[in-house]
Amino acid sequence: MAKNNFAPAAESTATTTTTAPAATSNAAPAAEQKEPQTNPTSRRRAPSAPIWSALTVARRMFNNLPSALQNTETKRMCLKEAAERTYGDPKRASYDIKNEARKLTNLMDFGEYCRKNGLKGENVAEHVVFEGKTVMRRVMEYGVESVLGTKIQMFAEPLTDGKEKSAESEANAE
Repeated sequence: MAKNNFAPAAESTATTTTTAPAATSNAAPAAEQKEPQTNPTSRRRAPSAPIWSALTVARRMFNNLPSALQNTETKRMCLKEAAERTYGDPKRASYDIKNEARKLTNLMDFGEYCRKNGLKGENVAEHVVFEGKTVMRRVMEYGVESVLGTKIQMFAEPLTDGKEKSAESEANAE
C-alpha cells in the first residue's frame, strides 16, 4: 500500500513538470511578439506643420550669422532659402506666415502696444512668428512687452512682401 500512496504523488509531480515547461514555452513566443517597450513618460510628438519646419531652419541659419549681418534683409534671405527647401512654392511660406501672424494681430493688446510704439502690427507679428511657436505662444499669453521688451523696435520692417501670392492661390482665384 505504501506504493499506492507514492504513485499518485509521482503522477501529480509528472503532471506538474509537464505543465510547467508548457507554460514557459508559451511565454517565450509572447515575449517575442511584444513591441519594444517605450518609456511610459515619453510621448510621441505630432508632426509639425511645414511652416514651423521652414522657420526653424531659417532661424538657425539667421542665428548662426555674425550679429553685424543680422538684419531684416538677411532674415528674409534665410527665410527664402529655408522655404525653397521645405515648400515647392516659396511664396506659400509667406502666406502661411501671414496666417500665423493674423492670430497675433487679432489680439487687442498686441495691436494697441504696436500702435503705441509707432509700429505696424502686421510687421511685428511676422517677426514674432519667425521667432517660433514658443515665443508666439508666450506673446499671446503674456503680452509683447513682457516677452520681447525693447527688441520689438527691430521689427519695424515687414518680413514678407505683401504683394506676393502663391501659385496655388493664383490658380484658385482664376
